[in-house]
Amino acid sequence: MLSEPLSLELLILNLIKNGFEEADLNSKTNPILKVSISEDDDRYCLEVENSGKEMTDKDIERIVTLGESVKPEGLGLGLSIIRGIADQFGADIKFKRRNGGGVIADVFFTKYEEEVRSKNV
Repeated sequence: MLSEPLSLELLILNLIKNGFEEADLNSKTNPILKVSISEDDDRYCLEVENSGKEMTDKDIERIVTLGESVKPEGLGLGLSIIRGIADQFGADIKFKRRNGGGVIADVFFTKYEEEVRSKNV
């Protein structure tokens, strides 16, 4: 399903903004924010990694299952926006703890059938 580019930009900027804020707030001496894009045969992966606070299993579960913010002042609206846009693109989002503190967010976009076919020709 095609979606408008502005939606995709909003998803990416939201992940980067949240990642930067967490890294800056919780890793003052050496904040880390990494953004990478990779692909395999049938999908693309956008990965955003930050050096935020040490996450517990409960924190990750709140993000994954409930879409709740783990920030004390957070409303979880950013996560709701990200999930809604990902749904528009038919994308899957996975969150996991990062060694040393922080979160890794992976967004998986399925390639269009035409892209997969042209690559295999």
